[in-house]
Amino acid sequence: MAYDRPVIRTTPGADTAAEERQSHLWDQRQLKRATDDTYMANRVRLERIAATIGRILPPQTGARARVLNIGAGDARLEGMLLARGYDVHLVDPSPSIIDFVRERYGLDETRARSAWGQDLPFEADTFDCVVMSEVIEHLSPEIMTATFAQVRRVLKEGGYFIGTVPDNENLAAHRYTCAHCGESSHRVGHEQTFTVPALHAALSPYFTVVRAHSFRGMYMNWRGILYHHWIDLPFKFARMVKPNVRAPHQIVFNIFFVARKPRGTSAS
Repeated sequence: MAYDRPVIRTTPGADTAAEERQSHLWDQRQLKRATDDTYMANRVRLERIAATIGRILPPQTGARARVLNIGAGDARLEGMLLARGYDVHLVDPSPSIIDFVRERYGLDETRARSAWGQDLPFEADTFDCVVMSEVIEHLSPEIMTATFAQVRRVLKEGGYFIGTVPDNENLAAHRYTCAHCGESSHRVGHEQTFTVPALHAALSPYFTVVRAHSFRGMYMNWRGILYHHWIDLPFKFARMVKPNVRAPHQIVFNIFFVARKPRGTSAS
């Protein structure tokens, strides 16, 4: 089937290395995350996303709201949304995770596809909501803007764009150098870091930003065990006086955002 999307690509060959790195990352890490419980700490942000969608797009007995998730992660958000009655679609660059999600949730090839966010294989004005959780930071600025243009294109007028990114991550602190090739890169492939104002500025040319704020995304120690929420209480009180105070690195902060495609906006 031919789609009416424009083919958005950066300078020929410019994003090839980045796509190869990300493909390797998805194939190596995502399937492991989806098939064990070591990343159940992600439940905090996934439940926030699912609950937010439930408030702004209440499930209806008639036509179901159509939700697209870009980037499967640990493949648990799909299950949360399906259980709530939404018409869930997924794109991810990893064929392995797509095969896993299709089998796990019974999604056919029209609802779970291997694709990149900057070239979405859907017609314009298709979705009520698009989700990108812990994905945008993996994109170069050029690919990010192309992806935002695609998200706006496939959203219906007034549709919602919801997601999370790490809050003010120190990228240099998480870089490593390969002992074999000598190449330096981020340990999980992050290309960008965001503050709330920076993310707001990146989204604004394409969407109306409803809200963007920092929140405690998960508690983990070095073994991947969740901490209890009371660990963060002293830092919550401290931030009333000094908003930039951050908890120890084991307590991970994210930026949560909700944006909308303006009504009267063309599909392009």
